[in-house]
Amino acid sequence: MKKKLLLLLLVIILLPVHCFTEICLPKALIVIHHEAFANAAMSDVVTIPNGVTLIDSRAFANTGIHQIILPPSLLYIADDILEGCTDVKAKVEKRSYAQKWCEDHQIAYSYYDFTNNVDIPIEQYDDLVICQNNISITSALIDYSALFTKRTGIDVEIISGGGSSDYNTVLRAEMQSDREPDIFVIDGNESYNLWKNRILDMTGADWTAYTDLAYKADGKIVGFPVSVEGYGLAYNKDILDAAGIDPSTLTNIDEYRYAFQKISSMMENGNLDLDMVVAMVTGTSTGMTWVTGLHNFNIYLTVGLPRNDKTMIDLLLNGQVDNDRFHSYCQYVDLLFQYSSIDMLINGTQGSQLATFANGKAAFYHQGNWMDSSLLALKPDFQIGYAPHAFLQDDTDGIVALVPSWYVINANGNVNGAIQFLNDLVLSADGQHYMGYESGMIPAFSNIESSYVGPLTSSLKRWVSMEKTYGYEANNMPNGFGMGTLGPVYELLAAGAIDADTFEIMMKDVIANLASK
Repeated sequence: MKKKLLLLLLVIILLPVHCFTEICLPKALIVIHHEAFANAAMSDVVTIPNGVTLIDSRAFANTGIHQIILPPSLLYIADDILEGCTDVKAKVEKRSYAQKWCEDHQIAYSYYDFTNNVDIPIEQYDDLVICQNNISITSALIDYSALFTKRTGIDVEIISGGGSSDYNTVLRAEMQSDREPDIFVIDGNESYNLWKNRILDMTGADWTAYTDLAYKADGKIVGFPVSVEGYGLAYNKDILDAAGIDPSTLTNIDEYRYAFQKISSMMENGNLDLDMVVAMVTGTSTGMTWVTGLHNFNIYLTVGLPRNDKTMIDLLLNGQVDNDRFHSYCQYVDLLFQYSSIDMLINGTQGSQLATFANGKAAFYHQGNWMDSSLLALKPDFQIGYAPHAFLQDDTDGIVALVPSWYVINANGNVNGAIQFLNDLVLSADGQHYMGYESGMIPAFSNIESSYVGPLTSSLKRWVSMEKTYGYEANNMPNGFGMGTLGPVYELLAAGAIDADTFEIMMKDVIANLASK
């Protein structure tokens, strides 16, 4: 009876809504039930009272509202409460469940003080906070930022994720903090969609005149390309020479089988002092599933195919694989793992993997050119190059080259300072020196020449100059799928808990689940 009276009261309240621009629901309300206001001609603004704990499915579907105020008392909000509503913005309390719900559902929001019932204005900052995803460039980026500060007076704080810490976890924590980053990183469609309501339109910024590799979405330029990066399977040429292996022959899986077996037999006979043939990491606990679930899996998605070929990623997003190609890929993964070591695969970090290779204790190294500065710091005394991740029976003569990530600007942050920082990277002598040399990467800008001579980057540049490169589609997988879903399956194979056939079956099973999403 009470429920009916409450619903009747709400109907009475809502009858003249076409005459008002704002509706405040009764303060005694605790639960807003399924389709409670669906299809009603509601006002532009709806205020949910602090005390409501649950909003059920389609509660405000097709109501035409444009703003909803979501209190901190909320513990559950159904995915589809705003079904049929467009351009809706929310007001939330900082670090509340409602804020996270808005982020997860790409609802634009601003902060609201529910104690005093007033908007919280966007804070104006004089400094800059940058949250970036490449720990190998942290030191060089801090050094450049110090030069920027000296010239402009704008203090810069660098927060780094990646490596053994998941960047997306780091970024979420920073976005929930009292000082959100002004510049952060996206790596493709999924992360853009996650944060697009925070991201500034940079169309017309000075730096945009010098690159064709900006991230573009919704008709706007929103992302500054961090670099051109790439990876193959890095090799120690001294070891290959000792084994009588020409790296230029490593263009199909049979040649790799022969090479791995030859090096392994020389290790067993005492002719090569190595700990393993391939330095490879997979560990979930060490945060290395990006190596397998993103970079290694991308081998299946693009290697051997023309750049911008979407065939494999389109199949994947429909829950399917190319069976023959996928079988060859799974056999290649198993081959890499067989010739690594279980301890390195499961417990290895980015640092221990690098040290093993740099100290001449592994013939091959599964990492990208972003590791160059860290590699050089260990002073390897041998020639290094990249061979293709050639997992097919047919010859595959090329490596992966890509723009892996883009800097974006938080529209709620120090916009002017952030624009100045990105322009400075491209247009100032300090910025160009950092981009072209100190970062150890290949710039994505036509006015900056790369003078960096790191061995991995030099090999990448050689492959790029020969136009023998493949694309990168792993950043178009659903958010978290590579690291969180695929990554643990690789770890099972690495640990010996499953064999290659079971690995292939399990991978197909989790991919098939994408068809229902």
